[in-house]
Amino acid sequence: MKQAANIPEWLYASDIKKSAAMPAWLLDFKQQQWETFHQKGLPTRKTENWKYASIPNLNEANLVTHEQNVIENNEATFVKKKATTGFAHKIVLQNGHLNFSLSDLEALPENVVVSTVAEALTTHEDLIKSSIQSDATSHPFLLMNNAMFLDGLFVCVPSGVEIKGPIHVLHLSDSNNKITPQHKVIIVLGENSRANIVEEYVTIHDSASYTNVATHIELKENASLQLCKVQNENLNTTHIAYTHLVLNKSSQAVLNYFSKGSLFARDDLQVDFNGEQAICRAAGFYTSKEKQYVDYHLDFKHQAANTSSEMMFKGVVADQSKAVFNGRLHVIKGAQRIAAKQTNHHILLSSSAEAYSKPELEIYADDVKCQHGATTGQLDQEALFFLRSRGIGKEQAVKILLQGFAADVLKNIACPYTMDYIKNQIELGV
Repeated sequence: MKQAANIPEWLYASDIKKSAAMPAWLLDFKQQQWETFHQKGLPTRKTENWKYASIPNLNEANLVTHEQNVIENNEATFVKKKATTGFAHKIVLQNGHLNFSLSDLEALPENVVVSTVAEALTTHEDLIKSSIQSDATSHPFLLMNNAMFLDGLFVCVPSGVEIKGPIHVLHLSDSNNKITPQHKVIIVLGENSRANIVEEYVTIHDSASYTNVATHIELKENASLQLCKVQNENLNTTHIAYTHLVLNKSSQAVLNYFSKGSLFARDDLQVDFNGEQAICRAAGFYTSKEKQYVDYHLDFKHQAANTSSEMMFKGVVADQSKAVFNGRLHVIKGAQRIAAKQTNHHILLSSSAEAYSKPELEIYADDVKCQHGATTGQLDQEALFFLRSRGIGKEQAVKILLQGFAADVLKNIACPYTMDYIKNQIELGV
């Protein structure tokens, strides 16, 4: 097999990850994805969708592709601090592995399934197979994940079930080693079901790590999902995430993304509108400082008539950091009566900060209402002067203005406790 020149030796030597319990179709799939990954290699600045990115050095020695630690007191204490009464349910993944001893699932309805992906390969093989195989794309880090994952999280909400209260899914990286968690999250909501999920990515130690997570979500007819993602890993971390959301008839998804951590953070979101009356609203707020890089790539594919979508992402970029937003709306031929809107706004807090916005519209139908807009600028100096003239210090005045800037995103969060929790996690200031 020909190896691409830019694949580090430790990764090339890792080979695909497999276990004796994996079915033949999965082993074949992983091998095919592995070979494709090694032929294509990692993206470079010459790759269109990665042209602004300088991916942190992967040629580090002693990177560990999988690690499942024994629970230590500091991990347990940290999780207990996160397990506040506001979250009705708690799921903990430790370095990409589901940890039942740190999770709290007692209040979930009995027929809601929460298991490892490995276990679900036995109990829900058809769902796992369709989810994994539908995520076969040319995305380089998804190819890597497909080949190298061993486990992850599987959640299945049966038809007609409404989960009361938010589910807090805590992705915990707690290793002193330089690790690269490669895991999957698969979520399936049955017909007429409801769920509210808060995903949070955190690190305990300051060690370098490379998170590479692939998420597949499918909403059956008339299902509804509220999903908030908070990325708050340490500044030695590279965070790469790929999410594929499938919407069937009359299903609704409200997605909210918040990012302030990691040296390098990249989120790809693909949404397929497969049924009429499907709705997706995606919003995001991100802050970057020092030499951080944050990047959101969204691809919404309207493949059914009478569907609607909205993207609204805002970023605050400070110091020598860089932010990128790429939003693509694709309406196929025959998908009429589409309403879609995307907006992206950046505030630069220094002359060295950089922000790039790239809206894309690809429309092959004539009965549509699609619009986009993007702005990049500085804080309103008149508003800043007004606040300071009232005796408010500069730092507090800037914080007040940025809170107003973020308000449009935060108001998309339906659960008051979740909103307060996320406000405490994101950083607003100089």
